[in-house]
Amino acid sequence: MVGQLLSINTSNHTFSVKDVPFAYVHSRSKAKAKVVDNSGEIISDHIDMTEQLNYYFSSVFTSSQMPSMNENSDEANSTILSDIRISSDQVMKKLDRLRSDKASGPDDLSPRVLKEVKEKICEPLGLTIILQRSIDEGVVPDDWRQANISPIYKKGCKAQTANYRPVSLTSQVSKLCESLIRDAVVEHLENNRFIRDSQNGFRSGRSCLSNLLEFLHKVIQANNYSWKSREARAPVPHSWRRHCHKFIRL
Repeated sequence: MVGQLLSINTSNHTFSVKDVPFAYVHSRSKAKAKVVDNSGEIISDHIDMTEQLNYYFSSVFTSSQMPSMNENSDEANSTILSDIRISSDQVMKKLDRLRSDKASGPDDLSPRVLKEVKEKICEPLGLTIILQRSIDEGVVPDDWRQANISPIYKKGCKAQTANYRPVSLTSQVSKLCESLIRDAVVEHLENNRFIRDSQNGFRSGRSCLSNLLEFLHKVIQANNYSWKSREARAPVPHSWRRHCHKFIRL
């Protein structure tokens, strides 16, 4: 190894090249980052590079338009989610689940600080009423809309802005509010059976594995019934049937 071949001898200590922090050496010796604009000119200034990346990220941003829903029927009015109410216990549980090692957003409120003072900020006149008022009035504070965006390199030429993807770091309180609204919406959909039982993705307690196991169970069940009823039998390859039974024995 290189660390075994090259070594530096001093009067007090002998260390090899493998002891040198290569990440620091690489960061100091790498070339200065550059970005090419639409006209092909090279941009090396940090402010101009930020503006160029911001322009590209804004150009590829797409806003989806929700289709109009018919709210005139009695059935639609009876199942509409007209109000979302949150409690201090819900906010307390969300704050308790925050990871202390996560970075803070533009408001400089770190998850560790929010987690340590959760008993104080969840009082009746604290964070709970702020979140509830924001939901009731449909107004999002300006601090929650801001984000620290970092370009993450994907592949290809590093000078091309198309080879970067944006990663935004928003406020922790904004994420908390989004999580509370998401829980209320999912609960409303499940209580009114708007989500089918066959939907396994993006649901609590379910995954792709549960979907595959449910599908395998239905296939084996249909195969067993097909032996009893020739009319409703679906042709199943013998090799597939052998693998299915082998999987069941395991």
